[in-house]
This record gives sequence, C-alpha cells and structure tokens, in this order.
Amino acid sequence: MRWWQQQKMDIPSEVSRLVSQELETRESSYTDALIQSILLNSQGRVANPANPTATAALETCVGLLGRCFASAEMGGPDNVISALTPAFLTMVGRSLMRRGELVCAIDTSTGRLRLFPAQSHNVSGGHNPDDWQYELTLPGPSETTTLSLPAESVLHLRYAADPELPYRGIGPLQVATLSGALSAHTIKALSDEASGPVGSFLPLPATDGDDDSVAEIKAFVPTAQGKMGIVESAAEDFGAGGPSVQSDFKQVHFQPSPTAAMVELAQVAKLEIYGACGVSPGLFSAAAASSIREALRVFLMTTLLPVSKLVLQELREKLDDTLTLGFEEVRSVDAQGRARAFASMVQGGMPMEQAVAASGLLISDD
Repeated sequence: MRWWQQQKMDIPSEVSRLVSQELETRESSYTDALIQSILLNSQGRVANPANPTATAALETCVGLLGRCFASAEMGGPDNVISALTPAFLTMVGRSLMRRGELVCAIDTSTGRLRLFPAQSHNVSGGHNPDDWQYELTLPGPSETTTLSLPAESVLHLRYAADPELPYRGIGPLQVATLSGALSAHTIKALSDEASGPVGSFLPLPATDGDDDSVAEIKAFVPTAQGKMGIVESAAEDFGAGGPSVQSDFKQVHFQPSPTAAMVELAQVAKLEIYGACGVSPGLFSAAAASSIREALRVFLMTTLLPVSKLVLQELREKLDDTLTLGFEEVRSVDAQGRARAFASMVQGGMPMEQAVAASGLLISDD
C-alpha cells in the first residue's frame, strides 16, 4: 500500500502536518530583479533575450510533447485518475522537455488525491532513493508553502538522469547547451536586425542656402516606422550644377537586411534543437502527408513512448501499480501504414502472429 493511501481521512495527513504557510520575502536585490522580470514579461519581453528557453524552436518541441501527453488515455483507479487530468499531463510533458523534471507533492489532506507541482526543490540523503528527503517550495499567488517530505510522498518525474546526479532530472537542452546557445544568439541577432527602422526617403533637388539634409535624416530615421521622409538631395552634379537626375525623385527604401549566412545559421540551430529534443523536422516542413505521418511515427516510437514509460514507472511506484498510459489517438495517425506493413509481411510468408507483432498493430504503450 502506498504512503498516501495509508492516510486516514479523519486525521491530518503527514503532508498537512508539515505544511507551513509563510509570506514570500527576499532580499531587496532579488525583489528588484523579480519585479523587473515581471514588468518585462508583461511587455512581451524577457530579462535575458538570448535564452534558449525563449526560442520558438524549443517551444515547438515543448508544445508537441505537452499536447501529446494531454491526449493520453489513463487507466486505473478512479481516485488516482482524477488527479491525472489532461492539464496535469500537459504540464508533465512540457516540464520534462523544458526543465528535465517535474516534482510534485502528493497530498490527501482534503480527502482526495491531489498533486501539487513544486517551484523548486532540494534533495538530501544517501545513495538509496527510497531514503531521500525532499524540501519542496510550492508557489501561490501571494504565499509559498514549504514542505519537508519523504521520497515516497513525492512524485519526481525525470526526462533523463545522470549517474553523477541521479536526484536531478536533465532536459535535452541542459545537455546540448551549445546548440541551445547557438539558437538563442542567432534568433536574438535576427530579432535585433528586425527591430531596426523601416521607411524610405524621397530625395529632392537641393535649394539655395544651407543644406540641412543630414540633420533631417538623423531626425527622421529613428521614427520612420514605414513612413516616407522628403529630404534635399545629397548628391552633387559636377557638370552644369543642375539637379542630380540619377537620384532626385527616386524613392530610397531602408529596412532590416539580415545576411543570408545569419538566416541559414538560424535554420541550422533550429534543426539542432529539434534533433536534441527528438523531434523530426519533417513533422513541420514536409510537403507530403505521407512524410508527415512518417515523421510523427518516428517521434512516437523514439521519443513519446520511451518518455511515457519513464513517467508511467514513477506513477506506478508512487501512486498505483495498476496504472496504464496509452497514446492511441496519436498512434491512429499511422494505422494505415502499419496495416500495409502487416499485409506485406503476411503475403511474404511471415506467420500472422509475428507479422502482428512486427507491424505494431497491437503494440502496447505501457
């Protein structure tokens, strides 16, 4: 019987006994940085723009895994399944891809199973995971909750683990740091380039008197925003002294102009992010439907199902050992391909039982 199942509903659970509510207080430097970060986020910016976690390439992979987990079919006792909602499973997929782990406190203080994700955590203990002790910080809108819990009352989902740090989950970009940095810096460079002024000039023949074109240009460019500025021609005619017909009355457009090498580098960086996260680029760029289905099949077999098995193992150990986790909705996309493979193998003389297993028609996700 699990630790959380042993708690009686008419007495406080161990979780409730250890909960302590406290107002979040930090040093002024931390508070200032936090407020600045909130203000930047409210304006659609981030404190560190050249951050791998802020790139669309990573969000593409994070969103894909999260949505696939949201579509999962859970099987098991109702009191456990009620806590494993699509919203929670989405958070599982997103957190594993983005952060490499998700740590949740298992709580039954209200008479039902609930899972509270931790904002941060510390782990202490020896080499045996069963003896680990967790210190969790659970976030709230105005308060944080600090818990001290044994390992059996903590759900700790990990994307991957390093033998040197088995108590920490590792995400793909935490390993492929160079690829993440390359993606972040190239996207930041393109963003800086794209944020430059856009507009145009219409040179007119110069008139008598002082030429203020340079001053006019300096004043106009920062506020152009696609508008046209009319300035005196800066060109000179060394012949008759008349207007410069080569440039006067001809619109001169200025806009961001990233180099082809920078654009290509950003594309390479995006592909490296996809590769590190186990996502086939063909899933987003292939023109043929068959290629998209093949890319989805590869993602299903090499990323989604292996990661889901790691998740299911932890869920079974901490919640209930009869839980199942399936992705039939995702797998149904490739039903025709598996059926064709099955037919080809049977026609080739393979026994039907072997063909069923080899084609994956009856593959079990759990």
